[in-house]
Amino acid sequence: MIINGIYLDGKTSKRVKARLDVLQGQSSDLHILHIDRHPEKLPLELSKAKIESRVGNTPREIAFGDDQLFISDDHDSIDKLIKLHVPSFWAGVIHKLESNLALVLTATLMTISLIWLAVTSGIPKSAEYIAYQLPNFTSDHFGSTLSLLDETMFDPSQLPDEKQANIQALAKPFLQKDRNLNAKLVFRSSNSANAFALPDGHIVFTDDIVHLAKNNQELMAILFHEIGHLKYKHLLRRALQDSMITLALILLTGDLDTIDLVTGLPTLLLDLHYSKEFESEADYFAIQQLHDNNMPVDAFASIMKGLEEQFENSSTENTENDSDQTSNLTEFLSTHPATQQRIDMVENFKKGLTHK
Repeated sequence: MIINGIYLDGKTSKRVKARLDVLQGQSSDLHILHIDRHPEKLPLELSKAKIESRVGNTPREIAFGDDQLFISDDHDSIDKLIKLHVPSFWAGVIHKLESNLALVLTATLMTISLIWLAVTSGIPKSAEYIAYQLPNFTSDHFGSTLSLLDETMFDPSQLPDEKQANIQALAKPFLQKDRNLNAKLVFRSSNSANAFALPDGHIVFTDDIVHLAKNNQELMAILFHEIGHLKYKHLLRRALQDSMITLALILLTGDLDTIDLVTGLPTLLLDLHYSKEFESEADYFAIQQLHDNNMPVDAFASIMKGLEEQFENSSTENTENDSDQTSNLTEFLSTHPATQQRIDMVENFKKGLTHK
């Protein structure tokens, strides 16, 4: 059997045309590599060789000791060589699998399903488990800090000291209820009505959201919502999920140079999906806390309506070409559930109370 190919001696980068003469004599595993333009023949032991599996039409390497290498695309001859001298159940199995369209399609669907399950279930569950196992002090060093946000986003609050003190007094018993959360309420000036919780326990109320709230119950509804984020470690879990998704996509693509392009959009869309789940969980926690503390649960629905109305009034975008499709896309890309869904949650909660 003669196999034509390229020979590298392992000492230089020179590639030499050669042929592998498979001799079946007294020593069946002794083979001679005959190099064109060379008078000598090099003895090589096939028993010590490593033959690559067949993958499509990619040239295969046969590595011998001392870094010697024989490369050939004569796959049929190499397959015969393996069958004759290296009999194995796995010989050529990769090529057989990739040559079977049904198996390829099945493997592709299975791979997609496993990736989908990992992203939608495995990664969130893993992030949740890790977040709850981390010691409490790690939250102080995880994610954005208030000082950094003060440098980039916020100005000092313009609320009167008396107004801030009244809200702090109202919030104090709820902030201290679960001391492990290390919750602290602070006020800042910004260009919009907003409130959010940082992993280290700071809950930020902007001046505009204080002005927007019609009463103390609405302010407490916002406070309970943010405490819910801290209680369920949403920001820590979100950061862990983002990191895991990005790392998984890097491992799949194997290309760090295109990480922003390849991983950016999938990570964003998946992160928005998780954010909606987290927001809904914090919403229900806020509604439950309002009820448990003898406050009207409708306060949550009313402040949500107020936020939506303010957003609509401040929007300067052209809505002439608005359509149901555009509306649905906007709702999907929003990191929060639709206001009507939140109102429905309040109504369903009230119905549940009447049925008890």
